[in-house]
Parts: sequence; C-alpha cells; structure tokens
Amino acid sequence: MDKGQQGSFDILELITKSGAIQGQGTPVSLLDLLVALLVASLIGIFSAWVYQRTHRGMTYERTFIISVIMIGPIISWIIMLIGSNLALSLGMVGALSIIRFRNVIKDSRDMIYLFWGIASGLGSGTYNWSIVLTASACIGAMMLFLDFLKYGDLQTQDCVFVLRGNGDGPEGLVFETISQHTDYCMMRSMETSDTGWELVFEVQFPTTEANELSKMLARIREINGVRDASLLAPHLSLPV
Repeated sequence: MDKGQQGSFDILELITKSGAIQGQGTPVSLLDLLVALLVASLIGIFSAWVYQRTHRGMTYERTFIISVIMIGPIISWIIMLIGSNLALSLGMVGALSIIRFRNVIKDSRDMIYLFWGIASGLGSGTYNWSIVLTASACIGAMMLFLDFLKYGDLQTQDCVFVLRGNGDGPEGLVFETISQHTDYCMMRSMETSDTGWELVFEVQFPTTEANELSKMLARIREINGVRDASLLAPHLSLPV
C-alpha cells in the first residue's frame, strides 16, 4: 500500500471515529419539536394573513395560502431531524434532487412569502424562536405599512388607445380630442381598408383623473365615423 492510499484510509478512519458518518446527530426532545412546529405554524398563519390583506390582482390561489402556512413547520422538522448528522443531510439532498418543482411564480411578491416561510422554518428548527418571532413581526408590519401607503404605485398610466370606424378616418380631430384629455399622446399606427380604418395611439393620463377619461371617451364617440374604442393597459399588472 502506497502513502496516498494509507493517507486516505487514515482520513476515513478519523471521520468514522469522530461520528461524522455514524453519528445520530443532536437528540431532539419532544417538547422542543412541538414548540418549533407551533412557532413555525403561527408564523405561517400570520404571513398568510398578511398575504391575504395585501394581495392585489387576479393571481390569488387558496393552495398557495396553504403552502405558505405549511412550508415553515415542514422545514423546521427537517432541520431538527438532520441536526449535525452528515448522513441524513446527504440523504435529504438526494431525496430533494428527485423532486421537480414546476410551480410558476405569477407574482414576484409571492416569492417574499415563500422565503419568509423557509426562513421561519430554518429559525424554528435551530431553536432561534425569539429571532423568528421578532423578525416576522417586523416583516409583517413592513408589508402592511407599504400596502397602506400604496408605495410604488405610479401617478400616471401608460395605455394603448385603439379606435375603429368607417369612412376616410378623422385622425386629425381624434388626435386633437385625445390631446386635450391626456398628458401625452402619440399615434403609433394607422390602417385603412375598404371597410373602415383603425388608429392606435399611445396615451398617458393621471391615475386620479377618471372623469377626464370618461369625458374623452364620450367626446370620441360623438365624432362622426367612430365605430368603437378600446383602452388597453399592457404594462400594468391587475388591477389597473
């Protein structure tokens, strides 16, 4: 046996004697397990409540709420089970590698609550209960505060205004009418055919001026030859 093989056997024997492979990790008492699961569950329920209060749009799913609540207790149980056991940690990595997570995150805010649940589970599983409770209270208060202030909402809306009608196309009158009720107006395309015409405008108007929008639509409908009008907001997430 050469020196390289002898060194490898010495290292393996040292790791085995130290218990890194054969060790069973740190024993977990039933009381600690119950407290960790309780803390993680309470944090999950609290974060789910914050999610429901601050959610906006049409991407709400009940299954996501259940996932937010359950991810914390499950991770805390896994962390307490693994402890310092190298064999269990490697086995857990192998088990997770065969699971394919294909859930598409429709709203970037959903990732905050997933990481929140993971962090609460890690903290509960490592007995850092006071840190988990304090941090979760601060995060929940911040999420509610930002939602109350409507922080990040734009004061203006960029929309696409599509007009269709019959005849030669009154683009001059239409452009003048739109410009009087918006902060910005630019014609993007114009199509004409034997059956009618179509005009596409890029417009910008304040979000608080809903009356101006109604007035503009009413005046547009009064223009001779206008058949229908559509206002689209492609760059905004629901609700617009």
